[in-house]
Amino acid sequence: FVETRDSTTRQQIRDWIKFARNNSKNAGHYKSDYAVNAILYLYDDIPNITNEIKIVNVFPTGLEDVAMDGSNSNLISVSMTLAFDWTEESKN
Repeated sequence: FVETRDSTTRQQIRDWIKFARNNSKNAGHYKSDYAVNAILYLYDDIPNITNEIKIVNVFPTGLEDVAMDGSNSNLISVSMTLAFDWTEESKN
């Protein structure tokens, strides 16, 4: 995802990961408390939805560190890893 200058999206994902499993406190929650269903829409060039993928019980497991040196004003691109149980695909 692309982050803004205040890093709110990145912080919310870090909090989500910490909620699922806080390694510093050796604590965590049940999967039913932190896993959610998501829908991924795929578009063509027009843009029309060409495919819809439901991702069941998805949650973040990792978030890459971002080096910010302040020497340029490029977009901040952040990579994260998601885990999920299965997907359900429905073509339009």
